[in-house]
Amino acid sequence: MRTTSGSTLNLDRLCGEKAVEIVQTRDQQFLEEYLGLLASSPTLNPQLRQVAQNNPRQILQAASDVCNALRTGTESTFWKNKTSVDRDILVNLSTEYYCRDLAD
Repeated sequence: MRTTSGSTLNLDRLCGEKAVEIVQTRDQQFLEEYLGLLASSPTLNPQLRQVAQNNPRQILQAASDVCNALRTGTESTFWKNKTSVDRDILVNLSTEYYCRDLAD
């Protein structure tokens, strides 16, 4: 459901244990593109798609961590146990959506 401000109200878990999350339009677009890229590549870790679907805030936090790591020159904790393709997708989308100032 979309709110008047353009945010998406996720009602999927209204009756579940987790609180209803309001996902900003940019976040929703990021997640949709991220999930699309994961779905299009069978070589990617299938658990990433499950995490993105079940806990989108974790992926959004990873995107924020990527931007912070790129800005400070430190290594994001997201890099652990990820393939280079996984990392490339997150870095490319993170810089496109959240830290355009760092895009090549």
